[in-house]
Amino acid sequence: MTKTNNTKHPVILFIPEAGIYPYIRGLSILGDAIQKSGGKVLITHDTGQMLRSPMMAMYKTSVNISKSEKEKIRRATETNFKNVLKNYDFSSIELSELVDAQLINEVNSLSNETPVDLRKIYFRGFPVGKIAEFDFILETKSPYYLKLSESHRRLYLQYVKNTALALAITDKICEIYKPSLLLTFNEYAQCQAVRYSATRHGVRRMAMTYPVNFNIDASRFSIWESTYSHWIYKHCQNWNRLKSLSVAKQDVITCWEDSIFRMYNSGSHIFSLRKENDPSFVFDKLKLNTKRKTEVVYTSSNDERIGVDLSMKIWNEKNDVKDTFLNQIEWLLWLRDYVCKRDDIQIVVRIHPREGVRQHGFQSRHLQQLRSIFKKNTSNFIILWPDDPISSYDLLELADVCLVAWSLMGQEAARLGIPVLSYTTNMFYPNDDFIQAASTRKEYKSKLNKILNINYKWSHLVKACRFYHWRTFIPSLDLSETVSTDFSDDTIWPKAPTSKIKIINNILSGKQDLIEYNTKVWIGSLPKNAVHQENEAMKKGIRYFLDNVFYPPDSEKKASLLFLIAQRIWRELTGNNFRISRQKKNFTDYRLKYTEDISRLQNWQDDTKKNSNLRILIADGPNAILVSNGKLLYRMSPMVVRLAKLHEGQC
Repeated sequence: MTKTNNTKHPVILFIPEAGIYPYIRGLSILGDAIQKSGGKVLITHDTGQMLRSPMMAMYKTSVNISKSEKEKIRRATETNFKNVLKNYDFSSIELSELVDAQLINEVNSLSNETPVDLRKIYFRGFPVGKIAEFDFILETKSPYYLKLSESHRRLYLQYVKNTALALAITDKICEIYKPSLLLTFNEYAQCQAVRYSATRHGVRRMAMTYPVNFNIDASRFSIWESTYSHWIYKHCQNWNRLKSLSVAKQDVITCWEDSIFRMYNSGSHIFSLRKENDPSFVFDKLKLNTKRKTEVVYTSSNDERIGVDLSMKIWNEKNDVKDTFLNQIEWLLWLRDYVCKRDDIQIVVRIHPREGVRQHGFQSRHLQQLRSIFKKNTSNFIILWPDDPISSYDLLELADVCLVAWSLMGQEAARLGIPVLSYTTNMFYPNDDFIQAASTRKEYKSKLNKILNINYKWSHLVKACRFYHWRTFIPSLDLSETVSTDFSDDTIWPKAPTSKIKIINNILSGKQDLIEYNTKVWIGSLPKNAVHQENEAMKKGIRYFLDNVFYPPDSEKKASLLFLIAQRIWRELTGNNFRISRQKKNFTDYRLKYTEDISRLQNWQDDTKKNSNLRILIADGPNAILVSNGKLLYRMSPMVVRLAKLHEGQC
């Protein structure tokens, strides 16, 4: 257990990438809570010492960074750093005073006699060569391999040296300042070096990030001590323990709002194109067959999986993840063979958009391998490549089943009433009825044969929403009382809410487990009629979702363009961003009726003319006809039909 309120042993915010506003803002809020409890906070100040910080990747700088690129990064870092010192009473640690010629020579010596395999490089006992792949693969989307191009090799070696430098700097910080805690944002290789140094010196190290909600929810802080994946995998698998517990109505609505947000907005964690108005154009373009059921496959980008597996292995953290297939290529080959033997299904594979056009001219090696193997589509096995102009969400509307390796799209599909099968167990998804998982090929084939005919029930949909809450909100501390979800305005530096100062310090000191705390708060907040409220919120969520699907928010693109133009002008004048709050489409609730009786179409039109509050959803096979105010809207959408039918069953 650590004391965060001992001024003789300060808390260190290790963040050379301070120019990334949401990163430094988050750590500063934690630092604010520490100082308000009597602790002392020091923050690292990088004026150009780091060799390949996350900011360099963000700004897409070349391996041989130019003076102008360095200056751009320095200005961004300096602006945020001054704002932090202005708004919080922190002291600085000048990296320029810690990084001397002797240290630089020690780090540079790593390239004097580099082995053929750069992963074999060690520095002060830490495998900096191995852990550098974590950052390298995030930037290039290519894992390390022995025959690296010269540009790849130079970049990789920069990450090796940067990791070593972070370790050496942390060693000096631990020796000079005797900290009680080191805090980092995310788990970049340099942060792993901080963890290693902290461990050697008997100092606690923790990291934070934000959950993926409305792209990024910067008002919620995930805080952990081990590797993030080891922590979150364990948490996801513990869901079965509380899956029968209801979720508060507002969290249910948030789940549905997030679905719409992801379909019609963009962001760093939203990789797909914006949805179109009617997915029938996709059906026609791909020449799909109405007599076959459609299984939509979403692959995952290999980079993060490789990086987190590597991290857990380095830290000797037990990883019980089991994959049915050796890799995703083997999986897709198996699926192609499987579907070619049947005439009742068709498979559409969406290769992850993140593997498409990349920065620095680097191409995903996984994508190159996929293209070399899957050269031609067949009538019932179709591959869509990363840069094909089709939204992943239009495909989702057509899906009778969703197949994933470990993609987040499995969670998105499940909460929209689509049964899901993953080939990975003990990872993100529990092996349940709404999201199934398999660890052997025999089990996978058996479940795949059955899942097309699953009797998808209301209970499945409710559990999918509960799981979203479990995976997204329970492992994150809600600080929305003072902290905005949005971070478009980098002039805002929130303070930690008074009501959360004690729990923040308890979590950082090890006195309180974040997940246990949130679980206790969740259970204690539920009213006696929680199940009823949850069901009512689920039904309202479906109505909200259908309203947005049939009447999509069409102003986002224009607003985004205007925002970018206005923001650029304002930044040139003032040096700061201005803030525009996230706008939601106005929603007027209505009464929804579901029917499969298309013969009474004229009657339904007359009924909705008389009652503007009434909408009728008519199912005609995979097609949905919405009757509202006497008007008809047609849509090919098995997903819409399924949701409306589930809604009707609960009314």
